[in-house]
Amino acid sequence: MSPREGRAAALGAALIVAALAWVALRAEVETESAVPAVRGSSFPWYFSDGRAGVAEPAPAASAASASPADDVPHFEVCGFGRRALPPDEPASAAGALPPDDWPELEAAAAVAAQRMAAQLQGESDERSRAIGLWLADVYERLLGKGTPSPAGGAPRAALVGLALRTRDAEVYARAWAACHPGSGPTNADDDGHGCERLSIDQWARLDPGNAVPWLWSLQRASAQHSQPELSEALYRLGQSTRFDDGFGRAPAQILALEPAELPSGLQALVAVSASGIESLNLPAFGALSQVCERAALADANRRALCEAVAERLVDASGSKLALAVGIGVGKRLGWPAARVQALERQYREAAQVLQARAPRDFASCEGVPALRSYFRNVAAHGELGAARAAMALPTQ
Repeated sequence: MSPREGRAAALGAALIVAALAWVALRAEVETESAVPAVRGSSFPWYFSDGRAGVAEPAPAASAASASPADDVPHFEVCGFGRRALPPDEPASAAGALPPDDWPELEAAAAVAAQRMAAQLQGESDERSRAIGLWLADVYERLLGKGTPSPAGGAPRAALVGLALRTRDAEVYARAWAACHPGSGPTNADDDGHGCERLSIDQWARLDPGNAVPWLWSLQRASAQHSQPELSEALYRLGQSTRFDDGFGRAPAQILALEPAELPSGLQALVAVSASGIESLNLPAFGALSQVCERAALADANRRALCEAVAERLVDASGSKLALAVGIGVGKRLGWPAARVQALERQYREAAQVLQARAPRDFASCEGVPALRSYFRNVAAHGELGAARAAMALPTQ
């Protein structure tokens, strides 16, 4: 294994651990997932042992030639092929998970990710270019083989430069995410990409009313034991009018592309992978849970601040996770049981609707359009908004 492949394997393993940690954290407050159920091999172009960074994709005909009979449980990637699931795989898993031993799929998805990152970088609008640079940066960081920006140089540096010139909060947030992988509170930049030039204050100025920048500020203040910043962040969180973490916008943009001669199933795999990376880039709620723990609520000022934050999370959030955290803080504050039960019922209903709307066979020819619709609605309305809209539709 070459040094580059070794780095890719190490980074891939580290991200798998990070992803599992995020899933475990989410499982503590959520009863069901809002995205299609996937495992490591469903994220082939970055949860990889390095093969995807060096291998060439096998011809589609080769994959299709190994397709199983229609009555055999299988995983299908539209336009690429399908493979039978292992004999010991539960029948209920058919269509949900790609085989672990399908290296040509990993390689093809890696090439697809590069092509779509380059296409997005060539678009005229800043948001598309930002997502393309973000996608290229993820690929470069994990596999050591990214798509250079049109202006040349590292994608992350180009994304930071775009953010420093923009008046678009989504572009700024995308650059912040690239500089803070894994929900870390401090800048990850240590090689001249310019991440230190980004600031939470500027992000908040571009996106007034959004709680997310201040959740990052709270996380940083907690890590640095800065009481003034912590109090300011809590106050700003309580004064926010919405919680918009941008989840789903990268996969929605990827699925909106029409790349020539690219199997739509590979496009779906890259989109679901992007949703996993977006999840890792979300700010953590651990600091909020800590500063609003029961012992801290004995202080009247802290209690008032936490009360305001909890109200914002349950009333103004588009995120299932934020709603769940708000319910948890509300319980500590002693909210009436009837209100807590009503909010928990709202959460369960939204989770069930989203679970039903997320296509199980998301990479199949039938599943890709459903996946596209799913992420388009989540990107436009947030998870809770998409669930409410779906519940308002007449039953088919």
